[in-house]
Amino acid sequence: MKILSIWLLTGLLHAAPLQADQAPHHHHGDDEVLTMLALNDGAKWPVDTVLSEAMLRLRAQLLTHLDDIHHKRFTASQYQQFSQMLQQEVNHIVANCKLTPEADAQFHLVLAAMMQSQQAMAASELTTQRQGAVKLLRALQRYSEYFNDDAFLPITH
Repeated sequence: MKILSIWLLTGLLHAAPLQADQAPHHHHGDDEVLTMLALNDGAKWPVDTVLSEAMLRLRAQLLTHLDDIHHKRFTASQYQQFSQMLQQEVNHIVANCKLTPEADAQFHLVLAAMMQSQQAMAASELTTQRQGAVKLLRALQRYSEYFNDDAFLPITH
Protein backbone atom coordinates (compact mmCIF):
# COMPACT_ATOMS: atom_id res chain seq x y z
CA MET A 1 0.00 0.00 0.00
CA LYS A 2 3.03 2.27 -0.33
CA ILE A 3 1.80 4.01 -3.46
CA LEU A 4 -1.79 5.12 -3.68
CA SER A 5 -2.81 7.07 -6.72
CA ILE A 6 -6.00 8.58 -7.96
CA TRP A 7 -5.65 6.34 -10.99
CA LEU A 8 -5.63 3.23 -8.82
CA LEU A 9 -8.66 4.30 -6.82
CA THR A 10 -10.54 5.25 -9.96
CA GLY A 11 -9.75 1.84 -11.41
CA LEU A 12 -10.89 0.11 -8.24
CA LEU A 13 -14.18 1.97 -8.28
CA HIS A 14 -14.93 0.35 -11.63
CA ALA A 15 -13.17 -3.02 -11.27
CA ALA A 16 -14.75 -6.29 -10.30
CA PRO A 17 -13.75 -7.65 -6.89
CA LEU A 18 -10.79 -10.03 -6.83
CA GLN A 19 -11.41 -13.65 -5.92
CA ALA A 20 -15.10 -13.15 -5.44
CA ASP A 21 -16.65 -16.24 -3.94
CA GLN A 22 -20.12 -14.82 -3.99
CA ALA A 23 -22.12 -12.02 -5.52
CA PRO A 24 -21.33 -8.58 -4.12
CA HIS A 25 -22.95 -7.90 -0.78
CA HIS A 26 -25.67 -5.29 -1.37
CA HIS A 27 -27.50 -3.22 1.20
CA HIS A 28 -30.06 -0.53 0.52
CA GLY A 29 -28.31 2.82 0.51
CA ASP A 30 -24.77 1.43 0.38
CA ASP A 31 -22.20 3.31 -1.62
CA GLU A 32 -21.40 1.55 -4.87
CA VAL A 33 -17.74 0.97 -4.01
CA LEU A 34 -18.63 -0.86 -0.78
CA THR A 35 -21.00 -3.22 -2.60
CA MET A 36 -18.03 -4.56 -4.58
CA LEU A 37 -16.42 -6.09 -1.48
CA ALA A 38 -16.10 -9.86 -1.52
CA LEU A 39 -14.91 -12.45 0.95
CA ASN A 40 -11.82 -14.59 0.43
CA ASP A 41 -13.39 -17.89 -0.61
CA GLY A 42 -15.93 -17.48 2.19
CA ALA A 43 -13.45 -16.20 4.79
CA LYS A 44 -12.63 -12.72 5.97
CA TRP A 45 -9.44 -11.10 4.68
CA PRO A 46 -6.37 -10.96 6.95
CA VAL A 47 -5.18 -7.63 8.37
CA ASP A 48 -1.92 -6.45 9.86
CA THR A 49 -1.31 -4.59 13.12
CA VAL A 50 -0.99 -1.19 11.44
CA LEU A 51 -4.39 -1.52 9.77
CA SER A 52 -6.09 -2.93 12.86
CA GLU A 53 -4.82 -0.18 15.15
CA ALA A 54 -5.74 2.59 12.70
CA MET A 55 -9.22 1.20 12.15
CA LEU A 56 -9.72 0.88 15.91
CA ARG A 57 -8.78 4.55 16.34
CA LEU A 58 -11.27 5.54 13.64
CA ARG A 59 -13.97 3.39 15.23
CA ALA A 60 -13.36 4.98 18.64
CA GLN A 61 -13.49 8.50 17.20
CA LEU A 62 -16.70 7.83 15.32
CA LEU A 63 -18.36 6.25 18.35
CA THR A 64 -17.36 9.23 20.47
CA HIS A 65 -19.23 11.57 18.13
CA LEU A 66 -21.97 9.30 16.76
CA ASP A 67 -24.75 10.55 19.02
CA ASP A 68 -24.02 14.20 18.19
CA ILE A 69 -23.82 13.36 14.48
CA HIS A 70 -27.07 11.40 14.61
CA HIS A 71 -28.91 14.19 16.44
CA LYS A 72 -27.42 16.88 14.17
CA ARG A 73 -25.48 18.55 16.98
CA PHE A 74 -22.08 18.15 15.32
CA THR A 75 -20.85 21.50 13.97
CA ALA A 76 -19.21 22.28 10.64
CA SER A 77 -15.96 22.94 12.47
CA GLN A 78 -16.15 19.59 14.25
CA TYR A 79 -16.71 17.79 10.94
CA GLN A 80 -13.67 19.54 9.48
CA GLN A 81 -11.55 18.51 12.47
CA PHE A 82 -12.83 14.95 12.14
CA SER A 83 -11.95 15.11 8.44
CA GLN A 84 -8.37 16.06 9.29
CA MET A 85 -8.05 13.18 11.76
CA LEU A 86 -9.47 10.77 9.17
CA GLN A 87 -6.98 12.04 6.58
CA GLN A 88 -4.10 11.44 9.01
CA GLU A 89 -5.24 7.86 9.63
CA VAL A 90 -5.66 7.20 5.90
CA ASN A 91 -2.16 8.55 5.27
CA HIS A 92 -0.79 6.34 8.06
CA ILE A 93 -2.50 3.25 6.63
CA VAL A 94 -1.29 3.96 3.10
CA ALA A 95 2.29 4.53 4.24
CA ASN A 96 2.60 1.60 6.65
CA CYS A 97 0.04 -1.15 6.07
CA LYS A 98 1.28 -4.38 4.49
CA LEU A 99 -1.39 -6.78 3.26
CA THR A 100 -1.39 -9.55 0.71
CA PRO A 101 -2.15 -8.21 -2.77
CA GLU A 102 -5.63 -9.72 -2.72
CA ALA A 103 -6.51 -8.36 0.74
CA ASP A 104 -5.00 -5.02 -0.22
CA ALA A 105 -7.23 -4.81 -3.30
CA GLN A 106 -10.29 -5.47 -1.17
CA PHE A 107 -9.22 -2.96 1.49
CA HIS A 108 -8.76 -0.33 -1.21
CA LEU A 109 -12.53 -0.46 -1.70
CA VAL A 110 -13.00 0.46 1.97
CA LEU A 111 -10.22 3.01 1.68
CA ALA A 112 -11.90 4.65 -1.32
CA ALA A 113 -15.11 5.06 0.71
CA MET A 114 -13.12 6.48 3.62
CA MET A 115 -11.46 9.00 1.31
CA GLN A 116 -14.85 10.02 -0.09
CA SER A 117 -16.03 10.43 3.51
CA GLN A 118 -13.02 12.59 4.35
CA GLN A 119 -13.63 14.85 1.36
CA ALA A 120 -17.30 15.27 2.25
CA MET A 121 -16.56 16.10 5.90
CA ALA A 122 -13.97 18.66 4.76
CA ALA A 123 -16.66 20.52 2.82
CA SER A 124 -18.35 23.61 4.19
CA GLU A 125 -21.97 22.51 3.84
CA LEU A 126 -23.34 20.75 6.92
CA THR A 127 -25.57 18.30 5.01
CA THR A 128 -22.61 17.17 2.89
CA GLN A 129 -20.44 16.84 5.99
CA ARG A 130 -23.05 14.70 7.74
CA GLN A 131 -23.33 12.47 4.65
CA GLY A 132 -19.56 12.04 4.86
CA ALA A 133 -19.84 10.82 8.45
CA VAL A 134 -22.55 8.35 7.41
CA LYS A 135 -20.26 7.13 4.61
CA LEU A 136 -17.51 6.54 7.17
CA LEU A 137 -19.93 4.59 9.37
CA ARG A 138 -20.83 2.36 6.41
CA ALA A 139 -17.16 1.84 5.52
CA LEU A 140 -16.34 0.80 9.09
CA GLN A 141 -19.34 -1.52 9.19
CA ARG A 142 -18.20 -3.22 5.98
CA TYR A 143 -14.63 -3.46 7.28
CA SER A 144 -15.88 -5.55 10.21
CA GLU A 145 -17.85 -7.79 7.83
CA TYR A 146 -15.02 -8.47 5.38
CA PHE A 147 -11.77 -8.26 7.37
CA ASN A 148 -10.55 -10.62 10.08
CA ASP A 149 -9.85 -8.12 12.84
CA ASP A 150 -10.85 -9.68 16.15
CA ALA A 151 -10.24 -6.43 18.06
CA PHE A 152 -12.64 -4.48 15.82
CA LEU A 153 -16.17 -4.99 17.07
CA PRO A 154 -18.99 -4.31 14.63
CA ILE A 155 -20.65 -0.93 14.93
CA THR A 156 -24.38 -1.13 15.40
CA HIS A 157 -26.49 1.94 14.96
